[in-house]
Amino acid sequence: MTSPVDGSFAAVETTSAAAAIGQFAAVGRTLNDTWSAAQQAATAAESGIGGGPLGQAFSSWYTAASQSVRRTAAQIPPMYEGLSNAAMQAVGGYETAEANATAGVPGAGPEVG
Repeated sequence: MTSPVDGSFAAVETTSAAAAIGQFAAVGRTLNDTWSAAQQAATAAESGIGGGPLGQAFSSWYTAASQSVRRTAAQIPPMYEGLSNAAMQAVGGYETAEANATAGVPGAGPEVG
């Protein structure tokens, strides 16, 4: 949108931005669901690790690595949710700022939505 007051240009297509944010949030939900299922499958499979010398040797390496991956991976889905929420707040803030800035300015107002 070009400002009728000073000719400056700034616009965010909030509908497109919200749609993209929604897609990003959906990826986070899919990742969360997929990771949850993978964790359950891994936990079930881990019950088959034997207690003999081979199983003990495997577990001594596997357990620490598995716990590290699980801790790190568990942090990612909430990041998607947090980023999505923050981005939607930014879209709302943009719309509010635009409405406040253009209120009372003849010919000004949202051109894209």
